[in-house]
Amino acid sequence: MAEFKIFHLYWKKYSWNEAVLKNFNDFDTDRDFGIYQIYGDHPVYGDDTLLYIGKAATETFARRMKSHYDLDACQVGEQFTRIHFGYFCELDDISQKNWEDAISIVEPILIKSHMPALNGTDVKGFLEGPDTNILVFNWGDKGKLSPEVSNLRCSGFYHDCEKYNFKELILRDEAGFNGERNGA
Repeated sequence: MAEFKIFHLYWKKYSWNEAVLKNFNDFDTDRDFGIYQIYGDHPVYGDDTLLYIGKAATETFARRMKSHYDLDACQVGEQFTRIHFGYFCELDDISQKNWEDAISIVEPILIKSHMPALNGTDVKGFLEGPDTNILVFNWGDKGKLSPEVSNLRCSGFYHDCEKYNFKELILRDEAGFNGERNGA
């Protein structure tokens, strides 16, 4: 059985106006590090779209949000509506001492798994082949994130056509996928 390193994120949701009005000062404590999601309206992807996933690893959420005023004015019509802050639960050897490493591991998995509209990097391609199997559980007000994601799904590990010939390995009913009987 494969072993996994498991990360648990607990998400808290704030309206963008609420967060801006607080000038993010409420999110500038020694525990305000983690991953965040920004939602808003997008002219192509629609209203209340996941626009961006980012990390607050060396700076607090407050300091990172101040740097995102440029996203708010990027001239493509987005209007930020809400933000979600993801805090690591102190489970599975995650503590304040090793948050930065955990954040750097989990953020690209979330980006590749959900492909936010404004993330320019880490969206295309595969993650490096997994040295360690990673499983991320999203708890609380997780927004549009999947309840759980893994680095195996967004790595190239299972996309080796010779090793994993999915077309041949698929179990089908007697009629097959197109309704024709096998051997008919």
